[in-house]
Amino acid sequence: MKKIKILFLLPFCFLIFTCDDNSVNPLDQRLQQNIIGTWKDDNNYTVTFYPDGSFIDTSLYYNRDSISQVIGHFIRKGRYTINNSVLAFEDFYFDTVVTNLCMSNWYQPLPALISIDNSIMKRKNFSRFDNIGRFGKDIWSTWEQNGWYCASFVEPFGEIKNQYGTYKIFYQFFKDSSKCKFTYSRYDKVSDSTYKYLSLLDFKYAPPYLYIPPDSDYPTEIRFRDNKMYWYSSYLVSDLKRVK
Repeated sequence: MKKIKILFLLPFCFLIFTCDDNSVNPLDQRLQQNIIGTWKDDNNYTVTFYPDGSFIDTSLYYNRDSISQVIGHFIRKGRYTINNSVLAFEDFYFDTVVTNLCMSNWYQPLPALISIDNSIMKRKNFSRFDNIGRFGKDIWSTWEQNGWYCASFVEPFGEIKNQYGTYKIFYQFFKDSSKCKFTYSRYDKVSDSTYKYLSLLDFKYAPPYLYIPPDSDYPTEIRFRDNKMYWYSSYLVSDLKRVK
């Protein structure tokens, strides 16, 4: 009898394992199918998503005095993911940069909660931080965020210098202080170098809102879940419209 029970349980366990391992979020699957194509907003930004998980986006900047004169043209390439309806970009870089002598560009996109309806993509950007200090459900701890960035700078004599790589942000909030410790570091894959910046920032925390100058005009709503902190800005991102 003992052998019979073992032979019966093994296939049963195998079926459960296989099902869990290959499970796919149906909503993510629909978003992945619907996002394929080219999208554009009202701020001269265009992005194309491909079935293989890659993207190409373009930003155009015009002369304020002459709307027909382009002073900045930036094309980026990289990868994207959709997980739990969150669109995120990674491993991207500037592929093409055409600019005048004073136009630089910095690209450090936040993940966005997205929905697609009738060829309109709505986006709600947010920041997510991991609690690396004490465990708790309030802001008084040390928080870390990781992501990707790329940058294009105009050097003296018109030379264009591109960077891309990863970054880390740390915030440390103290309950008995009106200042928080801010640390920003980034790794540039092009030059194989690291840059680090530290500062003390004024802040005001009136749950559930956080105010950090110079962004005090757009208070940040704070939420905590699974030992993570989520920042939702009141600044609204323009919708994307499908163009093809």
